[in-house]
Amino acid sequence: MSINPYDIDGVPIKEAQFNVFIQPAKDILRAAGLPFIIQKQYFEKGKTEFFFEIEENIPIGEIRPMFPEFVEEDILTESWQHLFVEFDLYHGKVVFGINGVYSKDAVTMDVNFRLGHSKDSVVEDKIIIHDRRVEKPEEITLKEVMDFKFKSGDPKYASPKDVYGSMNIIRLTKVLNRYLKDWALKHRILERD
Repeated sequence: MSINPYDIDGVPIKEAQFNVFIQPAKDILRAAGLPFIIQKQYFEKGKTEFFFEIEENIPIGEIRPMFPEFVEEDILTESWQHLFVEFDLYHGKVVFGINGVYSKDAVTMDVNFRLGHSKDSVVEDKIIIHDRRVEKPEEITLKEVMDFKFKSGDPKYASPKDVYGSMNIIRLTKVLNRYLKDWALKHRILERD
């Protein structure tokens, strides 16, 4: 198996299924002598930065990145002001996350999305949306978002081909962006008590 920073065996990480990442993640962690590696890339218009977080752990070997490659124009669409893309490697699990500020139609919200996969299943699924005009954040899962349907029975945010638990990172971000756009439109006017 060939692991490059942005692809595995020639398949771009953002296009691969999550179960493909489990063994390379173990190999990378074993080579570095670490229990986990948190990788983040920050995007803001005209600025991008990449870094690792390993907390108090000290690597005893080489640290190799394995990260979905995004260009600013791809990831900062859909009203994101700035965001962190996170791809965390653990023994037996990988976690993809997006944290940032999304603003649409005068609704500015902090968004935290995390989806974790083991070899066979989803082990973590959470979307937290905090509209800055109200105190309490709302929580939903990607599974719930994908279950929303139009009256016709067609998926509202996902494609008919999308299957929860076996989507790649590109599809995940598209579903999330569609949901956030709709969420902002529905919350333009605050209800008064």
